[in-house]
Amino acid sequence: MEKNKPYKKVQVWIYSRSPDRGLIEVLFLQTNKARGEFWQPVTGKVEKGESLVEAALREAIEETGFKLNAESHHPRDLGYDFEFEGKWGRAHEHGFFIEVPKKWEPVLDPKEHQSYEWLTVSEGMKRLTFDTNQKGLKSLLKKLLLSK
Repeated sequence: MEKNKPYKKVQVWIYSRSPDRGLIEVLFLQTNKARGEFWQPVTGKVEKGESLVEAALREAIEETGFKLNAESHHPRDLGYDFEFEGKWGRAHEHGFFIEVPKKWEPVLDPKEHQSYEWLTVSEGMKRLTFDTNQKGLKSLLKKLLLSK
């Protein structure tokens, strides 16, 4: 990586719509104690040679254990990105979203997350610590409302 060039990350919002009421529920992951015990969507670093979309799908699979594939669960661009100073230096994070057909139960890696919940957007907003995650969730809601 070039000096002073931010490393790339992805933020991936996974959601499901209930078939009967059209209710949107979003998957929230709680980091483990060593990582701060805060709630967030799927996040992760883009690996060398990987596109943002490839990283979004890979991270979603790694952090949830969901059986996702690029054809059925293609990560869609959230239209939201931001820069921040992380523990490894300056980072540029790009947002994506993936719809799953129902509220699947993730298999969490205890090195990263300790629990999960499927929540409505308003419930989830109350759980988020970082404004960048709150803005990402608002971007998801806007995309979903515009796609109706």
